[in-house]
Amino acid sequence: MPDTITLANGAVLHDVSVIRWNSDSVVLKHTGGADTIRFIYIAEPDRAAVLAVRADAKKAAKATVKDEAPLVRTINGQVFISTKGGVSYKLGDVTVYLLRIGDLTLFNTSEKSIRLGTPASSAVTDADGFFTLTAPDDGEYFVYAKASRRVGEQTERYEWRLPLSDVDKQHVQLSVTNLIPFADHKDVVFDE
Repeated sequence: MPDTITLANGAVLHDVSVIRWNSDSVVLKHTGGADTIRFIYIAEPDRAAVLAVRADAKKAAKATVKDEAPLVRTINGQVFISTKGGVSYKLGDVTVYLLRIGDLTLFNTSEKSIRLGTPASSAVTDADGFFTLTAPDDGEYFVYAKASRRVGEQTERYEWRLPLSDVDKQHVQLSVTNLIPFADHKDVVFDE
């Protein structure tokens, strides 16, 4: 990695080192702190040099992974409901499942009951709705959960099916923004 990197706006970052590679950016530590810099904002020829270092890092990572057992990813999130009045209710004691993404297609049926594969992981939310799941780094997954809440004389029912490719895996939010409509809810049985 070059010791200094010039950005498209003329700013120069000194004593540069990589913290993390992203698909379209890099998190760089430098004399002024640490910043996420999109590749398009790095001036040439420094951009070409940075992308070459990234390609080498990806090759080295792939070679290392082939020789090791699958890595375990940690997935953190929260289950909560926001009412029309803006009040958030954190849902505790909800079981959240991590399933292979291929099982998501099983929901595309008119049947009310379906059988899913064995969950890769599961966790129960704490009193504040927080959960932590672990997943082997060997494929794509989705998060599945069901919950209910008494509101006066009625019971509200919730269901979520959220592909992890769509979200920040350290801040997964199961909320009203990604609820499955009640008419599409399914009764689910898991393989053991």
